[in-house]
Amino acid sequence: MRSILLLIAALSPLNGYGMPESRMVRDQKIKSELLGLHFFHKGLGMHIAPDLIKFVEVAKKYSRSSGKDFGPLKHRYGITQNGVDPVGLFSIQYEGMNVGVLGCVACHSGKAAGQFIIGIGNKNIDVGRIGGDAFLGQKFWKTITPEVRKSEAYKRVEDSAISFTRELKDPKRGNLTQGLVPTSVIRKWFYRMANEPYPESMPRGAVKVPHLFGYGEKRKVGQFADAGGNGILPGWGIAVELAAGQTPENVREYAHRLEPLEAGLGDLLPPKYPFQINLERAARGKLAFEATCAGCHGRYERDAEGLPIYLPPKVIPWAKVKTDHDRLEQLDEHFLGLIRTSPLSDLIQQTQNQDSYAAPRLHAVWARFPYLHNGSIPSVSDLLKPAAERTRYFSLRDAGERERFDEDSLGLRVKGRHEVRGKPALHSREIYDTTLQGQSNQGHEFQTTLDASAKQDLIEYLKTL
Repeated sequence: MRSILLLIAALSPLNGYGMPESRMVRDQKIKSELLGLHFFHKGLGMHIAPDLIKFVEVAKKYSRSSGKDFGPLKHRYGITQNGVDPVGLFSIQYEGMNVGVLGCVACHSGKAAGQFIIGIGNKNIDVGRIGGDAFLGQKFWKTITPEVRKSEAYKRVEDSAISFTRELKDPKRGNLTQGLVPTSVIRKWFYRMANEPYPESMPRGAVKVPHLFGYGEKRKVGQFADAGGNGILPGWGIAVELAAGQTPENVREYAHRLEPLEAGLGDLLPPKYPFQINLERAARGKLAFEATCAGCHGRYERDAEGLPIYLPPKVIPWAKVKTDHDRLEQLDEHFLGLIRTSPLSDLIQQTQNQDSYAAPRLHAVWARFPYLHNGSIPSVSDLLKPAAERTRYFSLRDAGERERFDEDSLGLRVKGRHEVRGKPALHSREIYDTTLQGQSNQGHEFQTTLDASAKQDLIEYLKTL
């Protein structure tokens, strides 16, 4: 017995007494680290022009005095406020300047059913609108800021911030809707490094912000929705920083931080479903799930502490799932060659999976609506319908708030005052329109023929994951 305990201790993260830390302790540690994490380095990365961060103080003062979220941050840009503080926005001192920096949890945290959750994708983040407004604001700020105040470092930070927001606002390749991020922004970096113009036909490749639960196993298969991206190497984890203007040389200076960080992400625990579950129905739903859905999404077990055991996701050919194909477009040999010859080819490599999607593991699936890789389906109930009967347009406004959560359908409530009737006359970034490029709700037509009772059993089981 003593030898077994010693082996467990040798293989486990240790606390200060030489004993293995519990998973719950490690979960809290990585969540605390994520809350303060950013990769601004030597004046480069995801940031805005010097001193503009002072305007975020307006949001804090409003929240303190009113007890409410600051409307423009929440509704226009999708920035989550946890208390008075906008999540993932930092004021960093750099060479005598206050620089506003965007951290990881601005996208990789948010709300579901009114709960703030670290590790889910932000359902309302709008990087395209942030880019468009920040670009105009920074250009104006540049013209009114006296040149005599601008050091060389100031100019470098300012120019880098303007350049990044110019990329984000690209109307041809940026996201069209809240909650989606365009992979085209990252793809363009590889073309720039090769001194090649990126193709005019490059798709947006928009996907919803990925959740981080089970990341330790997912990265072994591939980091993205298409199971591409060698996650054993740390480079893809900061690809967005490169797209934001960070240099390969600077990345190499802090690359040693990435491996322990990504290993720590494997310790994140999913939030439990916060409402009642009909356990009798859930038991029936489990049998149906394991007889059908488990072929792609796997089975689910718990350890001695009752915590979920993470397993790798499976990779499913697109021809089987037939969801929106836009994310897979132009992953051709030429682009894969650009990845292999980039200045960070030892840190950023692609897996061999092509024309496939990863069937995600379903831990905390209750909080991860809207569903599919492009967020095109508001609820599980909608997902279990034939594609022709699914909701075509739905509002994302306040998507993470309690009033928008539908316990019966398991996902986003689309009836009542948030109901969208017919195609909107004008495109709104808060309205999900499944007729737009990359936003189709087709495919994944599995279990659509179950009767209403069997579907509700399945939904009850999914609440337990």
